Amino acid sequence: VPFALMGFFLVSAATLVEAVRIRHELTDAGIAYRGLLHRYEQIPWNEIVSARWSSTMKWLVVTTSDGRVMRFSAMLNGLESLARTLVARAPALTVDEETARMLAAAREERLPNIWS
Repeated sequence: VPFALMGFFLVSAATLVEAVRIRHELTDAGIAYRGLLHRYEQIPWNEIVSARWSSTMKWLVVTTSDGRVMRFSAMLNGLESLARTLVARAPALTVDEETARMLAAAREERLPNIWS
């Protein structure tokens, strides 16, 4: 039991650090991204192929054509700008129904509730 509790604590701590440490910059050319484990200097908009809202983890998972993954927490400042820009500039973007609803709400500055 103590090992399981320690494992849960480490995963929780890593998730919290990831949510706090993520930085992104939206440019005309694409997204510059820094996460806990990954850093991408520039990902062109045309390489972004999917976005999926994880209602369990409360983050937006954005994937590129070559499999790179970026995670954007609902606690992140600028989620509404990211939602607007993804829809406007990523021509190959595919989303499921739940993600489409979340992106539409975020574009109107109605951000996801992180406590439910």
